[in-house]
Amino acid sequence: MKEVERKTDAYFRTLSSKELGEKVRLKVRDGEFALTIEECLLQSFTEQLYHIVELIALLWQMNIEPLVCSGSITIQKKVKRKNLAA
Repeated sequence: MKEVERKTDAYFRTLSSKELGEKVRLKVRDGEFALTIEECLLQSFTEQLYHIVELIALLWQMNIEPLVCSGSITIQKKVKRKNLAA
């Protein structure tokens, strides 16, 4: 994980505005399409955020209150959640 973070940091330090506008071609089952590097990075962020929220929802279903701090999730003790539907 440290190596991934190191390489990611190095990439973002050298990334220019011009490079953000460069197009990349992505192949999918039904063909291919183009996105800019900026669009790819935004899509990656959105996907990660989506999955974090999914994990939080699963923890709530298990009656576990997630503690979110600095972009990471840690688990707190089980807490009783009020039924808001009542």
